[in-house]
Amino acid sequence: MAVLQYLSSFPDELSQKVSTNSDSLLVALKKLNAQSCWLPVASKHPHEYPSCLEWKGSKYQFCLASAKSIANPLMLVSEDLASSHLPLIAGSQAFFVQGVPVQLMEQLGRSQALITAIASHFNENKLFCSANTFAAFDNWVFIENKFLSPQQIAIEANPTFEANLEPFVYVLPSNLSDFADIFSLLGINHQVTPQQIFGILHSIKSATHDQITATKAWTIVTAILEWLAEDINRIGDGDVLVPVESKSFFPNLIPVQEVSYTNNEVLCNIANASGEEYHLIHPKVSHLSAELGIAPLSDQLNITEDIFEDAGQHEPITTRLRNILKEYKDGLTIIKEMIQNADDAGATEVNILYDNRTHSTKNLILKGMADSHGPALIVHNNGSFTKEDFENITKLAGATKANQPLKIVYHITDVPSFVSGKWLYIFDPTLQFLKGVVHDQSKPDYEGTMFRFPFRTSSSQISSTVYNEHLVEDIKRDLIECGSKLLLFLQHVKRITFSSLRGNEKIIEVSIDVSSSSNDDIHEVVIKSPHNGSGTEHWLIASQEEQWRYQNNIEPAVASVACQLDRTNTNCYNCKETEGNAFCFLPLALPSTGLPVHVSANFAVMSNRSGIWTEVSSGTVTDSKERWNKNLMEKTIPEAYCKLLQKLQAMHCSGTLLDYEFHMLWPLATNLHMKYPWVFLVAGLIKLLSEKELFYSASLNKWQTLKQSSFIPSQLFSIDAIAMSEQIDSDDYENVKSKIKKFPCIPCSPNGMNLKVANQLIDPVVFTDIFDPDDAIFCQNNLVRNMLVEFGMMSEKLSMDIIIRSAETIESIIVTDKSKAMKRVKAILQYITSPVPDELKKMRFLPVLPKPQHYFINWKGEGHVLLSPYGLICNSRSTARGTALIVGSQRAILNTNSVSDGGCGTIGQRVIKLLEIATKPSFDEVLKHLNTLIRSFKPSAPRVHYEIINEMCREIYTFFDELLDNPLLHESLSQYYNKPFIWTGKTFVCPWDVAVNWNYHDGPYLYKLPSMLSEKDKLLKCLDIKKDFNYEDILVAFEKMYKEFESHQLQESVRDIALSMISELNSMTIDSSQVSDYKRDIILIDNSFTLRQVSQLSFNDSPWLPPDNESFFVHNKLTREVALTLGVKPTCSRFLNKFAPQSQQSFVGVPFGQKEELTRRIRNILQEYPLDATFLKELLQNADDAKATKIRVILDKRQHKKEKVPSEEWGKELQGPALLVWNDKEFSDADLEGIQKLGLGSKRDDDESIGQFGIGFNVAYHLTDCPSFITRGNTLCVFDPHCRYIPEADHSCPGRRYNIDDNFLEGMSHLKSSFLWVSSSNVHWPDNLTTGTLFRFPLRTQSGLQSTELLDKTAFKKHISVSVMEEKLTNWVNEIEDALLFLNHIKKFSFYIIDDKHSSLKLSYEISISQEDQQQREGFHQKLLSFKTSKEPFIVTYPIQLTIVKPHNEEVTKRWLIQNGVGNLSKSPTEQLSLNRVQPKYGIAAPLDGDTHIHGHVFCFLPLPVFTNLPVHVNGQFALNNNRRSLWNGDKEDNKIKWNRFILQAIAYCYALLLDKARPYFISESESYSLRDFSSIINSYYDLFPLLKKGGDSERLEGDWHTLALNVVQHLYDQNTSVLAIQVLTSQSKAKVEWRSLESDNGFTQFPKSPNGYPLLLTSDDILRNFNENDQRYFLSKSNSSLFSQISKLLHDNLPSKLKGNEAPSNVIDGHTLKKLWECITTDDYFIIYQNEIVQEWALLPARNNKLYSYASGVLPIVEPDIMHVLHNAFNVLKDLNVPILVSEGYPQAIFNYCPSMTQYNSILDVIFHELSPTEVYCDIIFPVFDRLNFDERMCHMEYIRKSLFPNLKHALQMTGKQSEQAKKFVNCARNLPFLVSHSNDDKLYPVNHFVDHTMEIFNSFSDRFNFLAEEYRKEEWLDFLRFIGLRTKVAPEEFVKFCDEVSKSHCKDTSTVLVEYLFSTKATAIHKSPALLSKICEIPFVCTADLSPLSWIAPPYSAGFTCLNEAVGYEDAPLLWTIWLTLT
Repeated sequence: MAVLQYLSSFPDELSQKVSTNSDSLLVALKKLNAQSCWLPVASKHPHEYPSCLEWKGSKYQFCLASAKSIANPLMLVSEDLASSHLPLIAGSQAFFVQGVPVQLMEQLGRSQALITAIASHFNENKLFCSANTFAAFDNWVFIENKFLSPQQIAIEANPTFEANLEPFVYVLPSNLSDFADIFSLLGINHQVTPQQIFGILHSIKSATHDQITATKAWTIVTAILEWLAEDINRIGDGDVLVPVESKSFFPNLIPVQEVSYTNNEVLCNIANASGEEYHLIHPKVSHLSAELGIAPLSDQLNITEDIFEDAGQHEPITTRLRNILKEYKDGLTIIKEMIQNADDAGATEVNILYDNRTHSTKNLILKGMADSHGPALIVHNNGSFTKEDFENITKLAGATKANQPLKIVYHITDVPSFVSGKWLYIFDPTLQFLKGVVHDQSKPDYEGTMFRFPFRTSSSQISSTVYNEHLVEDIKRDLIECGSKLLLFLQHVKRITFSSLRGNEKIIEVSIDVSSSSNDDIHEVVIKSPHNGSGTEHWLIASQEEQWRYQNNIEPAVASVACQLDRTNTNCYNCKETEGNAFCFLPLALPSTGLPVHVSANFAVMSNRSGIWTEVSSGTVTDSKERWNKNLMEKTIPEAYCKLLQKLQAMHCSGTLLDYEFHMLWPLATNLHMKYPWVFLVAGLIKLLSEKELFYSASLNKWQTLKQSSFIPSQLFSIDAIAMSEQIDSDDYENVKSKIKKFPCIPCSPNGMNLKVANQLIDPVVFTDIFDPDDAIFCQNNLVRNMLVEFGMMSEKLSMDIIIRSAETIESIIVTDKSKAMKRVKAILQYITSPVPDELKKMRFLPVLPKPQHYFINWKGEGHVLLSPYGLICNSRSTARGTALIVGSQRAILNTNSVSDGGCGTIGQRVIKLLEIATKPSFDEVLKHLNTLIRSFKPSAPRVHYEIINEMCREIYTFFDELLDNPLLHESLSQYYNKPFIWTGKTFVCPWDVAVNWNYHDGPYLYKLPSMLSEKDKLLKCLDIKKDFNYEDILVAFEKMYKEFESHQLQESVRDIALSMISELNSMTIDSSQVSDYKRDIILIDNSFTLRQVSQLSFNDSPWLPPDNESFFVHNKLTREVALTLGVKPTCSRFLNKFAPQSQQSFVGVPFGQKEELTRRIRNILQEYPLDATFLKELLQNADDAKATKIRVILDKRQHKKEKVPSEEWGKELQGPALLVWNDKEFSDADLEGIQKLGLGSKRDDDESIGQFGIGFNVAYHLTDCPSFITRGNTLCVFDPHCRYIPEADHSCPGRRYNIDDNFLEGMSHLKSSFLWVSSSNVHWPDNLTTGTLFRFPLRTQSGLQSTELLDKTAFKKHISVSVMEEKLTNWVNEIEDALLFLNHIKKFSFYIIDDKHSSLKLSYEISISQEDQQQREGFHQKLLSFKTSKEPFIVTYPIQLTIVKPHNEEVTKRWLIQNGVGNLSKSPTEQLSLNRVQPKYGIAAPLDGDTHIHGHVFCFLPLPVFTNLPVHVNGQFALNNNRRSLWNGDKEDNKIKWNRFILQAIAYCYALLLDKARPYFISESESYSLRDFSSIINSYYDLFPLLKKGGDSERLEGDWHTLALNVVQHLYDQNTSVLAIQVLTSQSKAKVEWRSLESDNGFTQFPKSPNGYPLLLTSDDILRNFNENDQRYFLSKSNSSLFSQISKLLHDNLPSKLKGNEAPSNVIDGHTLKKLWECITTDDYFIIYQNEIVQEWALLPARNNKLYSYASGVLPIVEPDIMHVLHNAFNVLKDLNVPILVSEGYPQAIFNYCPSMTQYNSILDVIFHELSPTEVYCDIIFPVFDRLNFDERMCHMEYIRKSLFPNLKHALQMTGKQSEQAKKFVNCARNLPFLVSHSNDDKLYPVNHFVDHTMEIFNSFSDRFNFLAEEYRKEEWLDFLRFIGLRTKVAPEEFVKFCDEVSKSHCKDTSTVLVEYLFSTKATAIHKSPALLSKICEIPFVCTADLSPLSWIAPPYSAGFTCLNEAVGYEDAPLLWTIWLTLT
């Protein structure tokens, strides 16, 4: 303790050396600790330690310990125990040492058993523990060398989740598993919970790359989401995050609700263009979209994916070909199809040539074929095409085989071609290379047919696969392997060759020839290859041909069967079993059939020839193709097979065939690899063989039939048998045999002294290599061998003891005779057939494969000759060498080479399994082997090493590819994405540097996928091998180059790959938004092949610009589009942007443009703004808002130069004819901002702004796609909604603003002329156009119209040419003649035209006002400013003169009186209105020229297309509709409606004042006028009045304008305005004018207040009489032609208007007044004349229902008859039907003349039918008395109902409300209506449901049970109606059961058929719904069985007659079951 206290007090001593050249004290103490115990154990626990707990140190007082103790862990603390928490957590399990210096603690460390000790401490004291024990600690569980929180731990894994969740959630390690209870008590979860799993997703989302790798993160995320997908109910347990597409390798996780999925590129483009952010699920987990409930992208876009479908069904040829290729494999399949094609054409030879040359492209027939003149595959045959072949080869789905190759060759080429005869055919489905077909008939015929298939060099619409020389190697290899199969069954082709070119020399690399023997039965196939030597095969073939009917045609059925023969030296043969394949003349792409022979037939095959058309899951034949194949299997092929066996029998009998066992080639059903359809062949063949003498009896030495033979079956073989001799008595034989079996009498040693029983011996013939003769295990006499076998000698199977005994001899034999040892090993392995004991598995008796020559890496089997099965690996699917290639450095390999090569030969799979020999290396072993290979590789290695690496990698990659369905292995291997893994042939590279479609195998930087990996799809997917490099890969490669070469020029060796990288970039579609997310520096090459950062590069698109010394030109091979996307500035753009705002030059380029979804928004705006004079009005309005005084519109018809402009597109589209608009006001900063705000505008607050930028300005887009303007003389602004014409314009800033100076204008000099800054000699501008603001609108060209997105193309078929524009402008300027009247500032408007031929300037139109008039106009604006505060309304009146200049300098002047006002003078200041801070401005313009007549325009400062028919123009600050073409007309009374009404009221008052103030402008009161002119002068003034005809016909004023006119007159009257002219004579020929008001007290000369008493009443006698208020009579004349109109007017003026019409409520007129009126029209002499007309026109007939009717009404009140009248009862009925009744009391008798009485039946019916609907009439009136009608009457009514009412009933029933209720009521009445007579002739009427539908067979079959309709109602036209109202069409279920019982007894076949048909029809739904009823019916034998005579020749049917449904099968199953089941028809 003292030592520790000293060291704690003086810790520096620990660093001091103990002695010279020795360790420090700290190191010495550490060593001492390892050797001895010196640390004092604390024997007393601290004071705070619970006394109830054990203290481990208390038992060891005065003891010393070592910190390295394991059994008793030691815990070191630097402080006193009292201040440490550690005693509480381990006091009972660990020793403590206190006061240890910190430095010493770090050196001594902690005991490994400490954690277990702590856990044990708590476990023993668990009673004192709870979940809150460690509440004060966040992380207190120590696992994996770190402290974790309880939330990160679980005691066990979740049983439903297998993946490892570390480092987020840990499972308790095994050393702590014993303490699970205490951990659970302390709050640790028993299992990993779903919440913990969900939490991991959030942890990964926030994790850094230091915490977890991307691969590990993906593994966990994928596992969690797959776990969720297994059970979607788990999703409800937490917040799910899903990875979405992103540039990061790390999962980008967001909530699942925000994620969508799609594989539709169009939807992706729409989403990207929308500006909204959409998240697509990451492809790695996209397969889980449906299970995770992720919504499709189309739902988020609110569109359906089928909107992208074209109208109508069609399929492009490229799409069709692409789909075809999916069905066909490539490789040898291509060659097979070409061979088949040649055989069909009768060719005998097929020659294939690989032409690796690249041919000249100078003298091509078609220029587009240049890309097809590289390496190609050429196929020639010596047959020529027929006309039919030519036709069919052009069809994608032709009926013959000739077209088949031209489908599949699209795997390798896009442009196949062939020559045959005189013709050259070239196919180009992509339309990329040529536009037609070329042929040349001038050349001589070409012998045979030659196809040429140039290799595809890049992806196309047809296929993305790129082929090269690796395809050639695959084809050669496949030809050698499948050589004999290709020619075996062909009809004509006898030779196939494959050649390649070395230089220009053709080298035959493979040849296959077939020839026949003299009898044509045995075919000899010779396969030659320089690399594989020559091989010969012999085949015996038998064929059968028959004729069958197929699809109504007689077709040949052809079949052949072939077996392989081994030829001996004596020209004899041995029969050889073959792994049989299926052929359709050529081998089909099917696995082995399991037959011992090859079978060929003209099968019906799949469309891609991959297999036989069959129902693979059952033997059911469902169509003609399957039936054809089944017939081949059952008939034709068995015949051919039988012929083959007979030929073999004949050869054997003749001695040509040796060692033939008759059954060796028989098919066994158990050996079939595919049951159907081959099982049909086996059954048919066995039946056929049983009838032939093909069974050989060795004992009788003769061939027999099956019936003649008897067999003793063996346990090992299905058919093998031993024929018994008939000469031995069976009883004696058995007796002898039993004695011999027991007695050891058989000599087994060479000296004959060693005797054994038979069952102790083994057959020396069979097991000759197992033992030596001296081993006393063989019988020495072979003569009794067969008998000994029968007595029990082992001849087929060895006991395990015998096998072990033999194996024990190997180690000793191999030393002296290795060959003998290997033979014995081979024999031992051959006879292992049962489970093997461990003794043999551990025995070293198997040979080890020695290290192969040139194997340069570690060899695991080195130093071993024999090893046990446990220590070896043997891949049964590979050779020993193949196994060595994939795992030789990690596993010793069983030597399965031949015995002569030191191996034991091939071992069966079962033996390998029994010996437990590893058959397949583990994934980790192969991976370690590959890593060993990669580490061992040296670039300087000899060539042979490279070849070995090639072989190794090919095998290793194949191995990995086959295992990658396992997700764990997939995840493990995916980590090699960024590690050397891919062998390119020269080096190992990272997968991320490899792509399928790349030109350079050897790199550097980027590599093409090696051919050995081209078909390893799973491996490619796992390693994330790209199909093509993306732009990021290219840019990263450039970055690698840059690090290597920096700013030096590239070496020549890498320039080509740099250019290929540039070319690859050019072929890509690169999204600029993706590039903006690219976080690294972008490096590209310049024209000198120097690598530079993109900021240093520019694209030379403007060669005329001055040199830029600050940048370098990017390489000229890079396209402009790609360069700009990658951030290369165009020279033009760099020029435009190079001046900073702070520079001394004034130019600056900043983002500028309208900001919205621009093209669509503008298109919508243009639909509301038609292209008319509004265009000029908007320009005027904008100029006036800017306070401009002049505006000039210039049509420039010239084409300007287009080189020195901002962009190429600008030059193409914008330098032609244009419309320019200039005004003399420059834009303010606010204006520049406002004009960009589309749809919002920049309306000013100065009360002078009359419009808004944004909306109206956009009318310019009718003409152009790119408007621009120059203002301030130095600011150019360009709008570019398409982002097409201005460099760097984008959708966020679709335009640009530039401050221009001399430098700018010098570089963009061709803009100067287009903006009229350069004048020609013929052009002299009246103003300096460099001041003010100049807009330029280039007219859209035809190509621009096609590409624009701003216009609705359906409305614009043709662009607006310059001539059309000139015509429109000429018309428009005439329409805006009055436009200056109400503007604030514009005083001159001019229209000029610049001629395109002479560049001359011509004034076409001009309108202006004088300066003096402008000053008066400005006076109004000055007063306007005061209104904002005072609210005092005012009106200003002033004249104005317009001067108009038209073509030919014709000048016209027009005078106007303008009156402008603000506010309503007739209202107080508090009553003034304002709308959105807009003041109520208004005005009137009256023409002062007497000959000017107008129809009155409405202005909103500029004329609107609205006419008033007033004699003046009215202007107002009106609220307008959105298109600014009419006043606001909302549906309800809103503020805008009120605002417009307020302005109109103010205008009316203003108008009245104007009439007063305008008088002096027409007439002078002091001047006398000639009497002749007096009237015209007065009328010219009165022309301004709103109601007088000359000024505007009041009858033509409508709506608000009529109201305005009335208000004007009212104001004139109220204000006592003097407007009445009095002529006062001043001489006989002259007079003066005196004016009087409408209301005056100055005498009779003025109008009185009322006309009463004045002679102003003109009566019909043409006398002018005085008005008299007390005498209201009018003096009328009967002879006056206008009498009735006067009476009508009188009634109209005095009667309520509601009385006029057919009906009116009675309360509109007092009853007394109505009676007085009737008295008048029936007694007055004048009224009585027109009494009928009055009653016809007015509702004057009163009824009791409180209504009045006119005589013209369809309903008239009925006159009530006397109570004693015979019809009074009928009247009561009508009254109950609410028929109107006349009120006649107090009315004159004449009223009865207009109302029907009860005797007027027609009128009564009219009333009834008018009041009731037809259905109500029938239900309430007619149907109740229907039985009183006779048959014809009833039928007449029903016919009316059927024709007139029935068609509408169904529709009415589907409606709601009264109509539906009436329809339902009528249908119910009709269904219950008795109107039909039964056939029983009882004269009783029945409803329709009493009868049945006579068209139903079931009713006719039991006709005596049902009632049928009368003949008149059986016609077809009645049936729908009668069924609708209840005619029976169904049989009751109970009736049907009775009918079935009757038929089961009567056995009537026809009736049975009727019942079955009804039962299976929709009529029997009630029966179908009752299981009990169906069960009952199924047990009744009422069903007639089918006629099976077509099958009875085979076997009689099971039975016939009647049966139950549950005891029979359908007819379609009859061919299978007719002999054991009854069959239904």
